[in-house]
Amino acid sequence: MLCKLVDEAGIPRPVAIVGRPVARYLDNGTSLEVTRLASDGTRNASSMPYAVAWRAASAPEYSRLITYKQ
Repeated sequence: MLCKLVDEAGIPRPVAIVGRPVARYLDNGTSLEVTRLASDGTRNASSMPYAVAWRAASAPEYSRLITYKQ
């Protein structure tokens, strides 16, 4: 799943890629992981794709969203 948010001019600002967890131990079929997150540096822009990803992970078939901050 790709979460891409655009501003008023249609320019994409933050982007997140969400998929199955990379670690086998965490890949239980009911978890999602944010595998990539990119932003152009716009203030607080990185929190928006996390919110979209969390809404997707809140679907009945998923129970957890995993993220890592570097």
